[in-house]
Amino acid sequence: MDSNSTASNNSEGIFAVPQLPSNMLTSIPGPSSDTQPGLAPRIRKRKFGGAKIQPSRVKKVMQSDEDIGRMMASVPVAIGRAMEHFCEKFLEATSRCVNASSSRTMNPSHMKHAILVNPQFQFLSNIMKDIPIPKNIDSNAASVPCSPTTPIAQFHPQFQQDIQQNTNLIVTSPTDVTDSNNSKPKRGRPKKMKLNSTDCNYMNGIFVQPSPIEGSTSQIIMKEDNNQSEESFRIKIMRLPPFMGHGQIKKLMTSKLNGMEFRKLKYNKKVCYLSLTNEEDVEKALQILDKMVIKGNQIEVSRTGEVPDSRKVIKEKAGFDPNVDVRDIVTPLHNLSYEEQLEKKNEASKGVLKTLISNLNKLEVDGTNIKLENILPSPKSEEYRNKNEFNIGYDKDSNPCIGYTGGRYMDGKRIQLPIYTCTHLTSNTKAIVKILEDYVKNSDMPIFNEMTNEGFWKMITVRDFIQDTMITVTTYPQPPEMDEKINKIKQDIADLFFKNIKDFKNQNSHVSSIYWQVHKDSFDPKIYTHVAGTPYVYETILNTRFRLGPASFFQTNSYGANVLFKTIADFAGATKVVDLPDDRNFLFLDICCGAGAISLAIYNQIIKKYPKIGKSQKMALVGVEIVPEAINDAIKNAHENAIDEKICKFVAGSAETIFKCMSKYMPEGFILSNESTDIVGVLDPPRAGINDSVIISIRKLVSMKRLVYVSCDPKAASKNLVDLCRDTSNKFEGLPFEIKTIQPVDMFPQTNHFEWVILLERN
Repeated sequence: MDSNSTASNNSEGIFAVPQLPSNMLTSIPGPSSDTQPGLAPRIRKRKFGGAKIQPSRVKKVMQSDEDIGRMMASVPVAIGRAMEHFCEKFLEATSRCVNASSSRTMNPSHMKHAILVNPQFQFLSNIMKDIPIPKNIDSNAASVPCSPTTPIAQFHPQFQQDIQQNTNLIVTSPTDVTDSNNSKPKRGRPKKMKLNSTDCNYMNGIFVQPSPIEGSTSQIIMKEDNNQSEESFRIKIMRLPPFMGHGQIKKLMTSKLNGMEFRKLKYNKKVCYLSLTNEEDVEKALQILDKMVIKGNQIEVSRTGEVPDSRKVIKEKAGFDPNVDVRDIVTPLHNLSYEEQLEKKNEASKGVLKTLISNLNKLEVDGTNIKLENILPSPKSEEYRNKNEFNIGYDKDSNPCIGYTGGRYMDGKRIQLPIYTCTHLTSNTKAIVKILEDYVKNSDMPIFNEMTNEGFWKMITVRDFIQDTMITVTTYPQPPEMDEKINKIKQDIADLFFKNIKDFKNQNSHVSSIYWQVHKDSFDPKIYTHVAGTPYVYETILNTRFRLGPASFFQTNSYGANVLFKTIADFAGATKVVDLPDDRNFLFLDICCGAGAISLAIYNQIIKKYPKIGKSQKMALVGVEIVPEAINDAIKNAHENAIDEKICKFVAGSAETIFKCMSKYMPEGFILSNESTDIVGVLDPPRAGINDSVIISIRKLVSMKRLVYVSCDPKAASKNLVDLCRDTSNKFEGLPFEIKTIQPVDMFPQTNHFEWVILLERN
């Protein structure tokens, strides 16, 4: 075999190595337990080899671990997908290590090897330091893709030594071998050839196939496509009689077309597609079937062109109309009056409640007594949103644009839509974006291209509160020699908003704080650098002041938050603490408290209205959150509002762990007792809800007679609500709750979204 033929084979996914003698091939051990005379050896499929790890599978694995599953439930969807993407890449690298070491199972040593040879995973090395490195593996084996074209000698040195003494051998992966006996072309992927023991030999998971004899026809690896697609011979038949099945249609077409051969018949109760074999048959079929009457129905027949395959259909669906109105994407209800929006959301709430009652009835739980109130409106339906993230890209005319991503073209190019017509954004937000957009247009730094992972500018985040505004500029990492230039850019952006502030030359926008973020991959930690202005911004809800940083969570509608928090306070009955007997006390338990916004606002209202309550230690507040940074923010917010640690306490940890020994986490001087303490819980979970362990822990709290569940996605909250109300079982211990009242609150005007405040009680 000459070099040209070798190069040709390599281009087809095959590489040539010298041929081994037949006696050597037969002596090579294979999977003896799976081999029978006259049959090809059965290949054991590796668990992860060559397969893409599905995100749903990764998430299921994560949720199987109690701690990891709880963490996954508390993160936003985008971050969850990023974590799934990271796990997928890590498992792919580990599977390459498994293949390289000829192992049948994956173990921690393979993971350690993948960490050591891949720089992007080396931050995990500390947790794997006690794991030994797998034996019989090349030091760089897991850092290169494992594919059918990878030389097996790279992983098997003994085989490399043997094949150097022989010639004319072709090594292929089992998936590369196809059936070449059938000369008739067919649609779809070529079928795999069923191999006999005489056709190939098995060695270390690789088929070793003798090369063709000189002068003979080479084996066909991939079939050539038809010169003319069969879709060009398709006809469409409409207005067929109803209630005809596929078999009846096929029998009818066979008889009417006088035995014409057709390859495929598709019938979906409305339209029948018939694929014929040639142009002549198509013309005859059109003449025969045209205006034919079948069971009183005159059918319609027409010729149809090529129908794209499923992959093309997906691309066409991903196509994007560049002239779309940005308001139709981000605020789909903008063309309705606010009264019509509220009515639409009332109807949506009824639909969600109907589904919830149905789920309760399946578990024999009565949900007919649930009271659904009319939705409470937001004080402002326009210019209300205080946090927005805008990508930096190009508009339909290829001009730099900071705005919302509207869609993608067929080639994957992302299109940004200008934001200046959006009515849910404040005028200050639009002015800030305009200033930054002009700067990006005049900058010589390129915009980040996600297809090539090159560029600089990525995203702008604007947090525009009633009094303060914070912006965060996100860029793509650059080499160290660009540091001086990037520092100059930071100073330029600071000057845009702060240089002329004293002489009021730039008062069409207001900025209090500027942060900078360098971000490469979605799973990278978020690190913020303060550039200019104040390190924090502040927002006030129900006369309670909150300090916020660039990563702090807060309600996106400050005006609606006042309505939301008042509703939660009413449902919790916190103001009734003054009517409690002297021998009873009250504990306000904020579960998934975050930075303590809800509990601090409500608690501060009570203390200011009834100052003696705080001094008498008749009431206490405990907030529980798994994220330590959020707990630090909650403690600082309590100090900002002069709320003493003697009456409030925020604890970092999992709710199920803290609930087991609640008395240890009480404020100083507050006595927790099942007989004398009334516990009211407030649960404001992430959009996707919380895991079962937290629900079970809440049910086990005997003293908690009332729970206020706050959901920004009522559909996703259905499972949590059902689990709180289902009958006692081995898994769900404790007495069940009963849903009393549901109060929808419009926190997102001009969109289809709304929040539910749900009151649950038990005896």
